[in-house]
Amino acid sequence: MKKLFSNKNEGMTLIEIVLSMAIFGLLAVIFITIFTTSTVWIYKAGDKAEAYSDAQSELESNMARNESYENPDLVVTFGSDNYNIQGGKVESNQNVGKSSSNIETFIPLVPTISLNPKVKSEGYSNNQILITGYNTHFQSSNTLVEIFDKEGNTKIGSTLVPTINSEIEAIINIPNNLLNNDYIIRTKTTIADEPDEYSRGKLIIETPKYITSGDNNIYISPDGINWTDRSTLPYLPSFSNLNAISNNGQNYVIVGDNGLVLASRYKPNNNQYWDKTNIFSAGNLNDITWSAHYNKFFSVGEEGGLFSSTDGISWSKIGTFTYTDPDDSSNELPYSIKSITSSTLNDGSDLIVATGSNGLILFSNDGNNFSLHDLGIDNNFYSIAYGSGGTFEYFIIVGENGLFSRSENGVNWSVPTSINSSNLNNIFHNKANGEFIAVGNTGLVMKTSDGGTNWSSQTLGTKNLADIYIEQNNYFIVGDDRIMYNSSDGTTWTQTYSENSGDNLTSIFGR
Repeated sequence: MKKLFSNKNEGMTLIEIVLSMAIFGLLAVIFITIFTTSTVWIYKAGDKAEAYSDAQSELESNMARNESYENPDLVVTFGSDNYNIQGGKVESNQNVGKSSSNIETFIPLVPTISLNPKVKSEGYSNNQILITGYNTHFQSSNTLVEIFDKEGNTKIGSTLVPTINSEIEAIINIPNNLLNNDYIIRTKTTIADEPDEYSRGKLIIETPKYITSGDNNIYISPDGINWTDRSTLPYLPSFSNLNAISNNGQNYVIVGDNGLVLASRYKPNNNQYWDKTNIFSAGNLNDITWSAHYNKFFSVGEEGGLFSSTDGISWSKIGTFTYTDPDDSSNELPYSIKSITSSTLNDGSDLIVATGSNGLILFSNDGNNFSLHDLGIDNNFYSIAYGSGGTFEYFIIVGENGLFSRSENGVNWSVPTSINSSNLNNIFHNKANGEFIAVGNTGLVMKTSDGGTNWSSQTLGTKNLADIYIEQNNYFIVGDDRIMYNSSDGTTWTQTYSENSGDNLTSIFGR
C-alpha cells in the first residue's frame, strides 16, 4: 500500500502556507485591536481620574463657601414617617478631554435659591427673574447678584443690584443678550461679623423658539412677534444668501448658496454657538429637512445633489440626479432640487420625498436609496408638504404659475394642474386642523382643508411671500423686504415687521 506521507522532513504545501499566514494575520489583528483599545481606555481612565480630582476640589471649595444650588429639601424616611431637612445641593462638574465627572452632596441649613422662570428662550422680551431664597437674608444695601458661565468660573457682564422684596425674595433684570447656554445666578449677601452668604441657581437659555433668515439677516424670537436681529453678533460666522432652516429638536441648521451650512451650538464648551461649513461642489442649497426616523438631516440643491448629515456639520453625498438634455441627447443636465420633506405616514412607515425642476419627484423609504420619477412637464415645483386629516393623507407639491399636484404615497401623483397664475413658493400643513396653506408672489395666500380638492385665496399686500410656518394656532409668514405676518387662525393676518431694504427673508422655522 502506498504511503500518503513518506517523509517527515518534506516542506509545507501551498495550502499550509496560506492557512498559516491567515492565522498569523488574524492573531496580529486581534493583538493590535486589543493593544489599541487598551491604550484608548488607559487615556480615558486618566482623563476620568483628573476630571474627578478637579470636581472634588471644586466641590470642597463650594462647600467651604456654603455655595449651593436650588433643591432645598432632603427627605429622610424612618419607617412610615418622612422628615424634610432643609438645605442645599452642592454640585461640581468638570471635563477633561472627552471625560467628565459630576459630584453632588447635600448640606443642611445653608442658603439656597430658586429662580422663576429658570428656563428662557434666547431672544426673550421679558428679562425679569424672581429669586426665592431658603435660609437667606437678602438685604437692600448688602445683597448683589452675579451671572457666571455654566462652569461658574467666568462672570457675564456687570454685577446686578436686585430689588429686594423681603429677606427671602428678590427680583433681577438679566441682560438682554444672553445666548443659548446654561448660566449660574449667584447671590451674595454681606452680613456684619459673619461670613458672606452665597447661594446659586441655574438659569437655562434655550435655543430660540423661532428663527427666520434670508439674504443677509438672521432674526430670533421667543414668541414669533418680538424679533431680535442676531446677524451682527461676534459668535455668528459670516454668511449671505440663506435659503432654508431645519431643527432636530435641539439645534438649528441653516443652508444657503455655495454649499453654505450654519449649525447652532455644536461647540458650547468653547463658547462657539454656531459652526460654519461648506458642502463643496453642492452649488446652492435650496432646502433642508430633519428625519427623526433616520436621525439625519437631508439637504438638496441646484446642482442635483442630495446630501445627509447626522450633526449638520459633516455631510455625505447620497447622489446627483440628472436628466437628458432635450436639445442634445448625449448631454446630461442636473435637476434643480427645490424642496425636501421627511414624513411618517399613517401606517407608521417613513418616506422622504423631494421635488424640483422639470417635474422631478424623488422618494426613498430607507433614507439611502432614492428613486426618481418625472411628471413629464417642463415647469418647476418649489415646495412639498405632507399632511393628513379626516379621510385624507396626502403629499402636496406647489410651484411656478400656481402649479399643484398631490399623492397619497409619494410615488403616484395626480396630473399637475394650475390653481393660480402666481408662483407658489412654499406650502405647510397644520396638524391641528388638517389645513394646507401655501404662500406665493404678490402677497398670495392659498388654503385648502380637503387635501387640495378646493382652494380659497387671499392677498396680503404686494410683496412676494417666501415661507410659512405653523404651530397649533400660531401662523407666521415671511417674505421680501423683511416682511413678517402672524395670525391666530390662518385667515386674519397682522403685519408685524417690514423694511423697504431690498433685503429678503427666505425661510422661517420653530422648535
